[in-house]
Amino acid sequence: MDEYDFYSQVMDSILDYLPDEYSGYTVSMEQVTKNNDQVMHGLVIRGEDATMAPIIYMDGYYRDINSGSDMADVLKDIAGQYLRVMDGKDLFSVPDLDFDSVKDTLRVRLVNTVSNQELLRNVISKPVDCGFSLVPFIDIPMGNDTGGMIQITRKMADTFGYDEKEIMKAAIAGSILNSEPGLYRIEDVLFGGDDKENLLQTVKRDDSLDGILVLTYRDSEFGAASLFFPGMQMRISEVIGDRDYYVLPSSVHELLVLPEAEVHSAEELAKMVQSVNAGMVAPDERLGDKVLHYRADLDRLSVAVNLEKDRDRERER
Repeated sequence: MDEYDFYSQVMDSILDYLPDEYSGYTVSMEQVTKNNDQVMHGLVIRGEDATMAPIIYMDGYYRDINSGSDMADVLKDIAGQYLRVMDGKDLFSVPDLDFDSVKDTLRVRLVNTVSNQELLRNVISKPVDCGFSLVPFIDIPMGNDTGGMIQITRKMADTFGYDEKEIMKAAIAGSILNSEPGLYRIEDVLFGGDDKENLLQTVKRDDSLDGILVLTYRDSEFGAASLFFPGMQMRISEVIGDRDYYVLPSSVHELLVLPEAEVHSAEELAKMVQSVNAGMVAPDERLGDKVLHYRADLDRLSVAVNLEKDRDRERER
């Protein structure tokens, strides 16, 4: 089945799988640009007076159809997911969107600039070093340790009179205060549960740490952005004994940090990142096939190896 035939059938039939109280709702399909310009197709079922409505992404359901799932079963699953969201709608509320109302809910995430050209045309962002950009968003807690997000588009900024510098400053401050950036031993992340030691807070400058470290947030979500918070790069160097280090962009949620003395080849690290991205990281969570290097005496972060550029050069030949 062609994907657009699938989307049309869903829009035509989904209300038949919902209780009668939803019979007057309108149904539409929206294209949503996610990280790395991944375009997702979202089903929106909206009541007459509703200003906001949940988006149920259809792409996974379309893959189910291509794998042999029955259309009626897929429609039942979509309806069930929508009803579960609606049953929990009282657990969260969307704030008024003036700056004073949203400033305490602002957070920030990191994206690869080159891989997000379409996204960055439409949202507020700030370029940072090494080909990355910070993108602020409004965090919407939804209960049960889950949440949603509202991207801050340029249209929203015009409508509500946002100052982009104020938005970015508040988003970084909100992430630092509420998400608690941390540097952890990798074994603590894998096996330590909630008892991980945040080395940014506990290690003194004259200490020296070896091994792989993980930079992320307390809850891990979008923690890679913390590398570009004020003073963070230098503080990481202090934690490992005022040494230079490499950074592997594991995903939008975390980065791996390795002291330079423990690395034999930055090129091999980059190939490892490329392999992990291809096999283990979802396309919309990747930060790119590159390795970064921090030089302590210059307080400077740079790109050590960029396999993306190498790949682009091969295409041009």
